[in-house]
Amino acid sequence: DGHWYGGHVRAMDGGDSGPREDKISVAWDPPYAHWAPERVAEHAVIPRMNQPREVCNFDVALQFVNKLCSMKGRDNKATKLEVVYHWTGEENVQKIVENNLKTPGSTNADGSAVQRLNGEAYGKGIYAATDLNYGKGFGRGLSCAFLCLAIPGHMSQSQTMKLSSRDDSFKHGCLRVYRTSEQVLPLFFTDSNSSAKLAECAWDIADLLKERALGQVKDEAEFRKGARVEAFWQGAFWKAEVWHVHRDGTYDLKWQHPYQYWPKELRVSPDRLRRYEDSTG
Repeated sequence: DGHWYGGHVRAMDGGDSGPREDKISVAWDPPYAHWAPERVAEHAVIPRMNQPREVCNFDVALQFVNKLCSMKGRDNKATKLEVVYHWTGEENVQKIVENNLKTPGSTNADGSAVQRLNGEAYGKGIYAATDLNYGKGFGRGLSCAFLCLAIPGHMSQSQTMKLSSRDDSFKHGCLRVYRTSEQVLPLFFTDSNSSAKLAECAWDIADLLKERALGQVKDEAEFRKGARVEAFWQGAFWKAEVWHVHRDGTYDLKWQHPYQYWPKELRVSPDRLRRYEDSTG
């Protein structure tokens, strides 16, 4: 019926006896243990929660695209899609796959209420981060997190210290809070080993959505690899060179003489950079 259900393999040959037919016999786990065992195709069986996999739900994707289309005509920052990560305990994974990430107090398709588990220090919304390692403790032992696309809309900044009623999302460092479920689209369940490859897939999907839904061309980086820049750090600008350009619009920098022995600066946002040849003094 288009949904995933927990179970365990009874036999790999399609039944308790007989020749192999590329079928797997499975028995269902609670709360579906009363269902009769069933033979299913091999491609219909995936690993349990703690392994990387694709989790995109068609209904959730449709809501996300509709939300993106509703923002057509707003400034590009509102529709500049982000790749973010959300950690949760194993008991919540399947409900998120089926219902999407939801704000506390809302209701899942099966009628169950979404509980507030970890507080609302930055406002009521859906919490995620652009850094996979941020919030890993909320996974309570899982090695995988949800990798999602997200629509920022009008984003409030750190100065407000929480999501305001006027904004669609809140940003504080790598932390994000999104007001509505429709702003988030879980695509993959990923661990650290798979995250880079799956994030590239997510950025490809983001480019396709912006082209088809919004008529936008692929974003061009403001600075190219090798560009000479000055980076703002600890109250002053310092000479650097762009070493790597990330798909999310941030940059890795290596410092220029006489600072070349400083450690590389990673994931620098463009608002901290200016072109070296345009600088004064």
